Amino acid sequence: MSKHDNRGRSAREPRHVRLYHWVLESAAYQSLDSYGRALLVEFKKRYTGNNNGDIGFSGSEMERALGCSNGPADRALRDLIDRGFVKLSQKGSFSWKRAQGGGSRASTWTLTEYPIDWPERSAMPATKDFMRWRPKPAPTKKSRGENITPMGVGDHPINGGMGVGDHPNGVTRSPHEAQNRDADGVRISPPYSIPDTAPGIEMPTPSEETDLPMNSYARAKGGY
Repeated sequence: MSKHDNRGRSAREPRHVRLYHWVLESAAYQSLDSYGRALLVEFKKRYTGNNNGDIGFSGSEMERALGCSNGPADRALRDLIDRGFVKLSQKGSFSWKRAQGGGSRASTWTLTEYPIDWPERSAMPATKDFMRWRPKPAPTKKSRGENITPMGVGDHPINGGMGVGDHPNGVTRSPHEAQNRDADGVRISPPYSIPDTAPGIEMPTPSEETDLPMNSYARAKGGY
């Protein structure tokens, strides 16, 4: 019977990467593209069992591990952070010196699937943030005329009878009868538009040549 350490691992078992079904079936994992899933495996590959919180992984190393350019690698990393699979522990800096004679140090990361080991081992259980992740609801599409301001229709007081009939506001309708036209083509106003020749008012008959009406319409009717 093989012996196991305090984490349940066999002392004789070779290093490997485990992907549990409950992780694979989570909404967060299902939402990852192929680059995101591959990068998660690469993160777990660098976990030794006692370095969670101090998992070194630089951007250039991610590109080489995935065999792609920086664009897909950056997007895969953002997805893992957004879904809660990994957290940044310490941003890399070129000013840090390593024990092997200087140089730059890569950023260090924490896998939320496991308890924290660094800078000291925590008694708190793993947070497993990715298990609480849910996709954002899709935005609702607006109808074509939803933002259009409605016109003055329906119960508007001047709707349905613009300038005709009896106006609901008591406005008198303007007459639209055709004007008379004399033989020379000159338009003559209708009789009711002239005060002294309105309908119901008879014009006096001139008794002498000097007693002629003064308005142009009467003069035209008399042949003058």
